[in-house]
Amino acid sequence: PQIDCKHVVSKKCKIPPVCQVLIHESEEVRDDDVVDQETYQLVVSLEAVQQSLMMGSFKTKVHMLDECRKLGATQGCKAIVGVVCVGLEDRDPRVKQAAAKVLVGMSTKGDGHIIAAVTARLEHKSEDVRQVALQLLGHIAERGDQHTITKVSDCLEDSNVFTRGAAAKLLRQIVVRGDQHAINVVSERLNHEDEGVRLLAVEFLGRIAQKGDQRAIAVVSSCLADRILDVRRAAAEVICDIAEKGDEHAITKVSGWLQHEDEVVRQSVVEVLGHIACKGDRHVFTVLSACLEDSSSSVRHSVVTVLGLLAEKG
Repeated sequence: PQIDCKHVVSKKCKIPPVCQVLIHESEEVRDDDVVDQETYQLVVSLEAVQQSLMMGSFKTKVHMLDECRKLGATQGCKAIVGVVCVGLEDRDPRVKQAAAKVLVGMSTKGDGHIIAAVTARLEHKSEDVRQVALQLLGHIAERGDQHTITKVSDCLEDSNVFTRGAAAKLLRQIVVRGDQHAINVVSERLNHEDEGVRLLAVEFLGRIAQKGDQRAIAVVSSCLADRILDVRRAAAEVICDIAEKGDEHAITKVSGWLQHEDEVVRQSVVEVLGHIACKGDRHVFTVLSACLEDSSSSVRHSVVTVLGLLAEKG
């Protein structure tokens, strides 16, 4: 019977029986047909696998994914990747994880074809699919991969907070500190309407920017005037972390917000200047001294405190 031949082919050629189609004289040989000819044409087909992944039971789906794993180990066919990715979209999280495991096993670090197939799922309507795709990219994407960084950065704006968190976690893993491409694509989110997205972008820039990064300092300083307190605080912390002591560029960018209409913003700016200015900095002394006439007593108090900290003894 044909089924016996399929098992022979499976052992010798490592092609699972479910993926085999035997042809004789342009006709497909059925499993119950008697195989009595000397020559048959073997066609590798994924149709039965794909149908089972869409309509089968949990056990059937997992079995089919395992068959894809066996076939992918020997054939390396791109079509197999597309079929396995069907499993990533399954409603059952166990099937999703099984599909992800197969793709990890089939891939090498930086496998462009698999990465492209997985990143395509970052736009899927299901948040679960988007999250498993992000998880999978953590195993197969290389550090510094600009295309993947761009695609994953889009997920910082995802409607689901857990997806945004997964994207941020993945970016921390694949972004090389100081990567200007990553800094640029993340900076685009600093003006997003969602405060959670802006906060995530500010915090992430603090993690990837190198000390003294002028570009990062410039874009984050704009968030010192954000309407949300948490974003302003995060921006102040990031600037204090990445600005070099006495950095004139950073001092100029930050000082520009001393005239802001919100006294809380002005007070925060004064405190940031106290962290990044050097003792005895005459320019900062002059700038802050003008704020001693600020209409807010809280700002004036902060100015006095900072001037005291920056004054050189004697």
